[in-house]
Order: sequence, then C-alpha cells, then structure tokens
Amino acid sequence: MTTRDPSLPAEYSAGLDRLSLAPLWTALHVLLPQERVTQAVPHRWRWSEMRGPLLEAARLVPLEQAERRVLVLRNPGLGGAYAVTATLFAGLQIILPGETAPSHHHTPAALRLVVEGRGAFTTVDGVRCAMEPGDLIITPPMRWHDHGHEGWRPLRPPASPSSSATSIRTPGLSRSAPWAARLSGCAPASSPAPSVGRPAASST
Repeated sequence: MTTRDPSLPAEYSAGLDRLSLAPLWTALHVLLPQERVTQAVPHRWRWSEMRGPLLEAARLVPLEQAERRVLVLRNPGLGGAYAVTATLFAGLQIILPGETAPSHHHTPAALRLVVEGRGAFTTVDGVRCAMEPGDLIITPPMRWHDHGHEGWRPLRPPASPSSSATSIRTPGLSRSAPWAARLSGCAPASSPAPSVGRPAASST
C-alpha cells in the first residue's frame, strides 16, 4: 500500500511523516474497495467430526488449566488465524457436570448457541440463565460472566459422556441493550449483581 504521493514536494511529504499523517488518496481503493476482498474461504465444520475431539479435550484438559475449554474454528484461508472470517471468532466449548468456568469479561460481545447437554447455566452480571439445547444466549461486551453445569443425566446412553454441556461460542460486534430481565429462562442469581470491576459470584 502506497502512503506517499510522488507528485507532492518531498519536503511536504516529509512533514506529513513527522506528524504521522498520510494522504488518503494514494490508498483509497485499497482501504475502501468497491467489492468485498477477503482471504477467508468457504468451509464447513461438521458436528459429527467436531464432537469427538471436543469430548477428548474434556478428558485431556482440566478446566482449571484452560479457564475456557474451547476448540477454535480456524478458516483455512486465513493462515492459521483464530478466526472464521476476517471479523468473527468462533469456537466449541464444553463444560462437564460439576464444572464451573470462572467469571471473566472481554471487549467483544458473545453469542452462545447450545448444541447439547442438560443442566448447564450461564450467569451474567448476577443474572442466571439456563442453557438448554437450541438456546441462543447473548452476552454484551464487558459483562462479567461464568458458566456451570449442575446436570447429571446424560443426553444419550451412559456409554457416551454426552451429559456435557456443549456450546458454540461466537464473540462478535454487537450493541448491548437492556436484555437479561426480558429473556425467557433467566432469573436473578442468589448473589447480587457485582459492582463494576468485580467478578459475578456464581451460584452452584
């Protein structure tokens, strides 16, 4: 990308450099293309292929080590970046019965689609929401949240450890809004909402 205009006087261009400025017109069509330009390629992640490695991760990696036990979906066209597109991160998270992922917060919003499992929950700013298969849960940016699993009954036969709660976690760009009190399946946790800068206490 060209940041200097050769038609401009050299002294003028040097002055722009000293001020950390650059002319937009030399790179306008690179920065603002008229058509979409991306290195991301179409790719399908099949649940039938992803489920096995996810369950194996639950066996190999204790939650205390990982904080969030997640396998990230990486687009093959993005050079190994932790991204499904140029602007979205996505991953598969698994929480076993009796586990609680500790409270944390982050700048992106998070969209969670629950794939399977019973008895799991997420607590956001003191508001506890049940997580059941098919649920979509939105966590606004910078809200303290944790996840837990109080279930015990497996979703499938006991030979398969599928009583785990599995969700697709997709942080992205989103505007927050008054949300929790209006969502079905959400109720205030037994602990009050935390003050700014303190983790929410989880109810287990």
